[in-house]
Amino acid sequence: MTLRRRLLIVASIVGVLILVTCGWPGRPGATTTARTSLLGSGFHVSGNRILDPAGQPFTVKGADAVYGRFAGGDANGLGRTNYQHAERDLDALRAAGFNLVRLSISADAARLPPSSPDYIPYDQYLDELDRVVTWVTQRGMVAELSQGETAAPATITAWLAVLASRYGPNPLVWIKPDNEPNCESGDQSKCTDWTLWQHQQSSYVRTLRGAGYTGPIVVNCIGWSWDCSQIPAFPLGDANLIYGAHRYGAGATTWDASQRAQADRLWADLARFVPVIVDEVGTQNPPVSPLTWSQGFLAYVTDWVRHRGGAGCIAFVDAWSDANTMTDPATGGWNRWGQTFIESYVRPVSRT
Repeated sequence: MTLRRRLLIVASIVGVLILVTCGWPGRPGATTTARTSLLGSGFHVSGNRILDPAGQPFTVKGADAVYGRFAGGDANGLGRTNYQHAERDLDALRAAGFNLVRLSISADAARLPPSSPDYIPYDQYLDELDRVVTWVTQRGMVAELSQGETAAPATITAWLAVLASRYGPNPLVWIKPDNEPNCESGDQSKCTDWTLWQHQQSSYVRTLRGAGYTGPIVVNCIGWSWDCSQIPAFPLGDANLIYGAHRYGAGATTWDASQRAQADRLWADLARFVPVIVDEVGTQNPPVSPLTWSQGFLAYVTDWVRHRGGAGCIAFVDAWSDANTMTDPATGGWNRWGQTFIESYVRPVSRT
């Protein structure tokens, strides 16, 4: 379920956003040339909307990119290739209309022993992550740091403090504390436990705020983040949160009425009250669903964004070794899944 990579471009805010060169104070990854505004203090939540630094609504058009280097496995194989091709791939995402790139990272992956085939020395791991964050934000795109694949809450907490200090000064960085909490990793017997979810996620939110991070925090829900339905009953005590639902076809060939009703109940209807994005959608869960399912789902999401308060969608994954890949990793060219996401979601939403 956890594989992710690239897509997104700069939100068009005519007359109020300018391209400037800024030296953000703080850590190495905070120095960047970014598309920012002379108005406002950064991205923030107002009601059920995400607002950009100029106070204009921001709709997420994203993809998980540079996948595998910082989390997901094969760090020194395809993950390294994706890192080496990152600037090429980020240019392609920006040109296609994407405005956000989700970067899958992991506290555990950053501290692997030298005997692991995915080992990267810790200082090198952070140095490369600094570069990728800079490359993303230089292109005017938001970088969502999607922390996951980390077993111990204490390890997550310590890592979040590092991320907040290192990247908090950059207004184009969003942080997600825990991808698919207690499902992808952690205590998997608690994958659907709302009480534990509230305890852990509120603690992570307090850690980020206590470390000085003031930007939006992306929060995944229970049950592999398919179910966000009880968010109102389990508040996290922070007003600047974006909730991220995940969805795959799981072998279904079409997006039918029963699936629409389920999505409405589990996360889509919540967008009337709080910012909700589809934080991950791909073609293989497993099993693989054909693109007829993807087209139906993306039509649903596009309508949800246009008419029902939905805040956006992120595709999984820009380049990888399974059916979720949106490109040919060697050439960077879009395949049918990549073209489907662009034609069925990115372009229609951009015309709204």
